Amino acid sequence: PFELVRLHLPEPEVGSGRLLATVLTVDRFGNMALNVSRDHVDSLGLGLGDWVELQFALDSYYAKVAETYADADPGELILYEDSYGAVSVAIRDGNAARLTGATAGDRVRIHTRRGPD
Repeated sequence: PFELVRLHLPEPEVGSGRLLATVLTVDRFGNMALNVSRDHVDSLGLGLGDWVELQFALDSYYAKVAETYADADPGELILYEDSYGAVSVAIRDGNAARLTGATAGDRVRIHTRRGPD
């Protein structure tokens, strides 16, 4: 126990209608776990089926707030709570990390939006 090291996870910055998150991990499927909890998403007033804008370093994308992959059409980005309780970004039938170019440690701004018009 004396050799265990406590990891410090960065807290997201929460603002009016936005979150500034950090990509914590990228799994082998390209799903990106963020330092965001369901409570953070709820604080934005978002519910299932709502849309958010994800701003990465170079590009922005729209993602649907979803419970499962089945809530999205093939190729659609989703923001969902993964099996570890972290809010993650994924793409149905695709690789979200490859699409966005994001890696662990990258920042992403999450803005509330009405939809991908």
